[in-house]
Amino acid sequence: MKFRFNLVYSLFPLIFSTALSQYSSGDTGLIRTTVTREYDKKIVLDYLHSGDLQKVNAALLSIANSGDTAFIPYLLNDRIFNSNRRGLLFALSLLGPSASSSEFINRKLNTGLTDRENRQLINALGYTGNLSDLNNIFTAQPGYGISEALLNFHIRGLRSSRTKEVIIKEILSGDDTISISALYSLNRMGLSKDLLPEIERIFRNEFNEGRFNSEKSYYCLMAFRRAKYFPLTPGQTNSLIENADFDHKAELGRAVIFSKFSTEDDYKIIFDLLKDKNENVGVSVATAISDLKPDNPEHRDFLFHRLKRIITTPDIHEQVKGYLFVSLCSLFPDSVVTLRKKFRENILPKYYFRSFSVSDRTNRDELSALLRNINNSGAASEIEIALSIASKRSQWKSILNYDSLLLGNFSAKVSPAALATLCENIDTQFVLENARGLGEGLLIFIGDKKDDYETSVAYPNILRVLEIAGKEYKLRAESLISASKVTTLEGVLPRKPGMRAPRIKQTALFDELLSKSFSFKEAEMITTKGTIKFRLLPEFAPLTVGNFIYLSQKGFYNGVTFHRVVPGFVIQSGDTANTGWYGPGYQIVSEFSYLPFNEGTAGIASNGPDTEGSQWFFMQKDFPHLNGRYTVWGELIEGIDVIRSITESDSIKKIEFK
Repeated sequence: MKFRFNLVYSLFPLIFSTALSQYSSGDTGLIRTTVTREYDKKIVLDYLHSGDLQKVNAALLSIANSGDTAFIPYLLNDRIFNSNRRGLLFALSLLGPSASSSEFINRKLNTGLTDRENRQLINALGYTGNLSDLNNIFTAQPGYGISEALLNFHIRGLRSSRTKEVIIKEILSGDDTISISALYSLNRMGLSKDLLPEIERIFRNEFNEGRFNSEKSYYCLMAFRRAKYFPLTPGQTNSLIENADFDHKAELGRAVIFSKFSTEDDYKIIFDLLKDKNENVGVSVATAISDLKPDNPEHRDFLFHRLKRIITTPDIHEQVKGYLFVSLCSLFPDSVVTLRKKFRENILPKYYFRSFSVSDRTNRDELSALLRNINNSGAASEIEIALSIASKRSQWKSILNYDSLLLGNFSAKVSPAALATLCENIDTQFVLENARGLGEGLLIFIGDKKDDYETSVAYPNILRVLEIAGKEYKLRAESLISASKVTTLEGVLPRKPGMRAPRIKQTALFDELLSKSFSFKEAEMITTKGTIKFRLLPEFAPLTVGNFIYLSQKGFYNGVTFHRVVPGFVIQSGDTANTGWYGPGYQIVSEFSYLPFNEGTAGIASNGPDTEGSQWFFMQKDFPHLNGRYTVWGELIEGIDVIRSITESDSIKKIEFK
């Protein structure tokens, strides 16, 4: 499956203390009713009303994942609030907007709790409250950091004219915790450009005080990048590079592109970062170079020739070369045909094909080969080709018999991942002009493959296209999906907060997975870059942990590459096709918890609730926007340097358990 990380934002990033135990090996009945999405009410409520701290926590975790708002009245209990506050607030937040939840939370505010506890309440209100609750927190909660609550409201479309004022106040707060939270929220709300003077003031203060590697400066760099602005001179930047840690150097590499380059010598900063000893720093800079927009014609000519020379440099990592090539094609579109011809043998195929999606320029021969060879290029390249030929249709439809050739790819001839990519990126006009052929072709695809697990990755995008082509096609597709032996229609459609988790058709394997959940406490992953040692967390994600152990013991992960590496963010693996779209041939359910996604956290990738499989990731840094929306199932013990050094060329040798 293709897993993106732009779906959600923060959920309880303020909770960092050691977590109490949730599920235990003796909670078989509760765990099974939870992971099969049956939710036997008697089992769940018996746990909730037991008075046993661990059992109540387990019940709260189960309810949080149910999506069933019918449980809310049972949660609004003073005893549970006093003894299991964290789990209770997480459950209410995940269940979504609710007048009764908000009333309960408001009643608990300012009742002798600590500032930190009140902030937890305010954050939860950001998920459960309405516009009136939003307006009330500006006056009702003096002295508390409310930026993250404002962010929670913002994501739900509830806005206030006072937001910027409060964000500025909290950014400039003397409390580092509040200031960092406000900077984080600022970036997620897209307010970087509006508040640049305040951000620059903080950044320069951190810089002058020798705290360049602080969390404040990191979020300032992120804000500069989002605002396409960088305040330091090349000389000042060089001194930062010498002392920057990995996280800051990766983010600096993306932000420094927006410097004011006065001379050709100033660009040395970029060239040096491309050759950094940590290849992921080079990747972050190579990716960002597409945003480099020199006004001086002489500088453009200098960059064109210098960057071409770097691509052919023997000691430059192949991932850096590939991303640099794509950026070069984006930066110099008039030369793209020549660039493809010159560098095709110097770069990996996926980067060659990706260049078509960043530039409109092509010729008849290139385009003909692209349209006709989508099935003969390998899984990763097939997806890149699908993206290119779909997204550029409006520019290329006058070349060859483009629409006819493109329409032929909406069929069982291509992989589900490529078909999903085509459906996601094709323009509406193509769908309207080819509604009948497109509709019938996609229905044949679903009919032929509806009982194949891998096909489900394409269903959400297919249904969106069929709705445009004609509602009758969408209704027929939904009927076919409903008849699948492995997929439910409810599981394909978008799920909103408060919507009950749909039933799961494939549960036969779950008992075997659960039998392994509490078998081991730790794991060691031996990679081509070294060993990563981490703790397993079945008390929060028993099915996920059991699934990882099950697949590892079968040797599923041996030799599998890290198909997705985002420097300073995540490394991801677990797809034997090396595309980011596929799994083990079945799906397991999400097991959300309040555990935060901090540096070294192990999470499992998904394409929406209950679509997890074999793909997992390790965090290279704290990123609260994943909290409560992806499953946490492990935490690092040793090996952060290995995690930071892994690239898309690296792979897993083997996994062992203790």
